[in-house]
Amino acid sequence: MKNIQITDPKNDNLIQQFGALYSIFKNVKNEGEMHFDLSRTRWLCPIIILPVAAYIAKTSSAFTPSENETTRAYLDTIHFPNGIRSVSKFEKYVQETRTYVPISVLERDKGSERENLESMFSNLVYKLLGSIRNTKRNILSYN
Repeated sequence: MKNIQITDPKNDNLIQQFGALYSIFKNVKNEGEMHFDLSRTRWLCPIIILPVAAYIAKTSSAFTPSENETTRAYLDTIHFPNGIRSVSKFEKYVQETRTYVPISVLERDKGSERENLESMFSNLVYKLLGSIRNTKRNILSYN
C-alpha cells in the first residue's frame, strides 16, 4: 500500500490549495488502496479533504489522522472520511453544529431520501452564506 503524506498548503490562496491537491494525487494511477498520512496537517480545506475522502471511500484506503487537536476535531465534525448518508443524521448534525457543512454522501438509488438530503444540504449552505448578498440567486444560476 502506497503512503501519501499530506501537508498544509503554503497559504490559503486558491492556487496553493489546488497545487497541494495536485501533489497528493499526481502519482496515483488506479493503484487502489492507499494510505493517506494527515499527521502533519494543521488545517485542511474542502478543496483538499473532499477528494481525499471520496478516494478513501471508493477504494477502502486507510488514513492517519492529524496530530493537531483542532484539525482532528474538524475532521470528526465534518464526518471525515465517510460523511453523512441519511436525512436523520443530517438533521441531528444541523441541530448540534452550526459551524461547518458535513461531508454528505448523496447516493443515486435512494430516491426521495437523496432529494431530502440534497435539499437540507443546500439550505444549510444558503444559511451559512446568507450574509453574502445574492448568494442563493448566484448559486442557482449555475444549475
